[in-house]
Formats: sequence, C-alpha cells, structure tokens
Amino acid sequence: MNTLLKFTIIILAVFTFLLQGINIYVANTLDVDSLAIRRLSESIEKQKVSNNELEAEVLKLSSYVTLASRAAELGYQEKKEFVSVYDPIEVARAR
Repeated sequence: MNTLLKFTIIILAVFTFLLQGINIYVANTLDVDSLAIRRLSESIEKQKVSNNELEAEVLKLSSYVTLASRAAELGYQEKKEFVSVYDPIEVARAR
C-alpha cells in the first residue's frame, strides 16, 4: 500500500474516534441537563399546585360568611336597627 493511503486511513480513524468521543461527551452533558430540567419542572408544578391551594384557602377565609362567623366567635354583635345613608348624622354638637 501506498504510504499516503495508510496515512489518510490513520488520520480518518483518529478523526472518527475523536468525533465519537465528542459525541459521547455531548450526549452525557445533555442527559445531565435534561435531568436538572426535569427536576426543575417537577418543582415548578408542585409550586403551582401549592399556590392554587393557598389561593383557595385565602378566598375561603376572606369570604363574608367566614368573616361574620369568626367575628361572632370573637364577640362582635351586629346591630339590628336599620341604618340609612339618607338620614342626617350629627357630626358635631353645639355648645
């Protein structure tokens, strides 16, 4: 065989092994990144569920019925008389 042909075959073989090594390295790097992305996505989904549960809890606790019942538990007594916005209210007393 010609020495130039042998040299070309050796160079191509080395180049092929080098490319395979780079391919393995990149595949492993992407796999590790993929695992990290999957963990972050799962964490984001858990946070979304938690936020939805907390939002529902806030809406429940801030409802009028809940506030009124809690106020009654704490001793608040609702006035039973009628209040009108059109009746004049005495703001200051004359001396």
